[in-house]
Amino acid sequence: MQRGQLIVNLSKEEQDSYYALGYWKDETIVDYFKKSVKKNPNKEFLVDTRGKRFTYAQVDERVKRLALKFHDMGLDRGEMIAHQMTNCAEAYIMMLAAYSVEAILSPIVPVYKGKGVVEMLNVTKPRAIIVHDAFGGYEYAKKIGESKKEIPSIEHIFVEGKNVPEGMISLNEIIENPVDTKRADSILSDYHPRGWNIEKVAFTAGTTGTPKGSIQRFDNQMYNIRKYIEGLKITEDDITLGMTPITHQWCWLYAFGMPIMTNSKVVLMDSWNAENCSRLIDKEKVTYFCGMTTFLLDFTDHWIKNKDKYNFSSLRVGHVAGQKLVPRRMIKAAREIGFKNLYGVWGQTENCAPVTHAVDPKATDSDDLLCDKTGLMWPEMQYDLKDPETGKSVPQGSIGEMCMKGPSICQGYYGNVEATAKTWDKDGWFHATNLFSVDPDGWLIFQGRLIEMLRRGAENVYLAGIERSLDVFVGNHPKIKEATIVAVQDERLGERGCLCLVVREKQFLNELNHVQLLEGFNTHLLQQGFNKFQLPEYVHLYEDYPRSAMQRIKKLDMSKELSELKRKKQLKGVAEDALR
Repeated sequence: MQRGQLIVNLSKEEQDSYYALGYWKDETIVDYFKKSVKKNPNKEFLVDTRGKRFTYAQVDERVKRLALKFHDMGLDRGEMIAHQMTNCAEAYIMMLAAYSVEAILSPIVPVYKGKGVVEMLNVTKPRAIIVHDAFGGYEYAKKIGESKKEIPSIEHIFVEGKNVPEGMISLNEIIENPVDTKRADSILSDYHPRGWNIEKVAFTAGTTGTPKGSIQRFDNQMYNIRKYIEGLKITEDDITLGMTPITHQWCWLYAFGMPIMTNSKVVLMDSWNAENCSRLIDKEKVTYFCGMTTFLLDFTDHWIKNKDKYNFSSLRVGHVAGQKLVPRRMIKAAREIGFKNLYGVWGQTENCAPVTHAVDPKATDSDDLLCDKTGLMWPEMQYDLKDPETGKSVPQGSIGEMCMKGPSICQGYYGNVEATAKTWDKDGWFHATNLFSVDPDGWLIFQGRLIEMLRRGAENVYLAGIERSLDVFVGNHPKIKEATIVAVQDERLGERGCLCLVVREKQFLNELNHVQLLEGFNTHLLQQGFNKFQLPEYVHLYEDYPRSAMQRIKKLDMSKELSELKRKKQLKGVAEDALR
C-alpha cells in the first residue's frame, strides 16, 4: 500500500491532513520496540502464565531469529500470515517478527473452531498459519492440518508446543535456536515498515453474519495507542495485565502496543479465570487492568468472597467495555478494592480500538458518568448521529446511529467491496450500526445496536436504557446475576421483548417463579418511568448466556431459540397484549 492511495473515500488530501496535524506520524510498533530495546534492554518485558519471563533484549534476540526465518521462506513484504494463538510470550515474538519483515498478520481468536476458521482463512488467503499444538483440550495443529485441503492458500503451518505433527514446522525450535546475528542484522536492516503499511486484517467480533476482515494500518493503531497513553498517563513504571485475547484488537492496543511504546511490562493470562487474575495482580503488582464487563464482574465477585486473601494496592487505573455499560454494583466493589480510576469505553474492530474515553476529572468520582454514559469522543474524531432511515442528523438529545470519520477508522473490509460499500457511505462516513444519544456536555450515551432495537408494532423500543435500569434491580436481587432483553418474533406485533436472566447459582433455575420475576422487574421499570409498551412480556432463565469470543452476548442466537420456544408455546410470560 502506498501513501496517498484512495481507500474507502479517504482522499489523499484527507490522509495528508492527518500527517500534517500529527494524528499520523508514519511510525510503527517496530520503531518503538527498537527504541525500548535500546533504552532499557535488561528490563523485564514479558511474563506469561506458562512460566516465561523475558527482558526486552531476550525478546529482541528471539524476534530476530523468527524474522530471519520468515525472510528465508519468503513470508515477508505484503505476505499474509495468519495466527490463532493465546496470550503467551511466543505470540508477542511472532507478531514482532512478522512486522519486522513487513508481513501482514491475520489474527483469529482461539475460541473460533472448524468452519468459522476456514471461512476467515479463505478471506485473507494466507500462505502460512501459526497455531498451538493444543490448548484447552482442542488440538489446533491437528485440526488445521485436517482442514488444509479446504484452505488452498496455506503452504506452511507453524506449531507452538512440543507435539508438532509431521510436515509442520516447530515455532519453538526457531525461536530458541541461535542464528548468525551478523547475517540477521544485515538482512533485517533492509526492511523499513512504514505507517501506511497494513498491520493486520482483523475479523469483526460481532455475533452475526459472514466474517469481515477490517484492514488496519499502523497509522490507525499508533494514533490510538498514543491517545490512550496520554489519557491514562501510562509510563514505563506501569505493569499491564493482558487478559483479553491478543488476537483481538483491544488487547493488541492496551497489552501489546502501550507497553512497547512506554518501555513498560506486561503480564499475560492465556485464559480467563478470576482467581488466577487476582493472584497475578497481587504477585506482579499490576497497575493497569483492562477487560470486558463480564471479566470485571467475575473479578469483583471473587474479591467480595476473598477480601483478605489479596493485596491490590498497586492497581491504579482500569478500563471496562463489552456488551453493556458498567454495572453500579461492580463500580462499588471496584472502589472498595482500591481502583483509583475506572473508565468505561466504547469502540469496534473497525475503529481499531475504543474511540470514546472517560479520561476526565469529572468521571473519576461520578458513578452516573461511569455507569450511564459511554465517555467522550476523542477530539480528533468526527462523528454525527444520524437517523438510520433518513440518513439525516438527529437533534441533540435524540437517538441516532453513530457515524464517524477520523484517524482511528480502518481502511475497509479486506476483499469485500460489497460490505465496504454498505458500511461506508458516499461521503466516507463509517456507519457503526450502534445507537447513541449525546448530552449537552458532549457525553455519549449508548442506546443499543440496530439489531438490538425492538420494533413492537409501530414503536421502537431501545434496549440499553431499559437494561441500565434493570441493572439496579439485579444488584439488589440475591438470586439473579445479570439481566438483558432479547427480541422474540411475534406474528401480530413483529417483535416482543423477553427478559433473559442469569442466575447466581444453578439450583435457582428450578427454584424461581418465572412470572413473578417478570412482574417484579416490570414493576421496577414502571416505577422508573418506562412506558408499558417498553416492558418485556416474556422471561427465560439461564445458567449463563451464550457468548461470542469476546464475551458479548449472542442475542441473535438467543432470539432464534426464544422465538422457537414461543412458537411452541413453551416460553413463559404475561398474557398476550397485557402491556398494550
